[in-house]
Amino acid sequence: MILLDRLKEELKQNRQYIQQEISQIGRPINIFDDKEEKNPSDIMMKNIFSRLKESRKELKILDKGINKILSASNTKAMLRLTIIMTILTVFGIGLTIYNKICP
Repeated sequence: MILLDRLKEELKQNRQYIQQEISQIGRPINIFDDKEEKNPSDIMMKNIFSRLKESRKELKILDKGINKILSASNTKAMLRLTIIMTILTVFGIGLTIYNKICP
């Protein structure tokens, strides 16, 4: 869900840029200019893939952060359960000893 929301925001932020790049498809180009790319759609695809690569890096960082948060919360829950089980075990042993001493 978080990843989809992030992708939605990325598309919203880059909407004008994507529209501008798409509008360049089919425009006439100067084939004698070596500095200019031969096909505007190639330019657009390169830009899209570079942005996807950047987004992937950002999503990887986000995923690592979420995993750390979940790991920390799981560790806290395990610690709490361990403490509760220790207290219950001590109580159970004490109750058993008490029942043997005072029948």
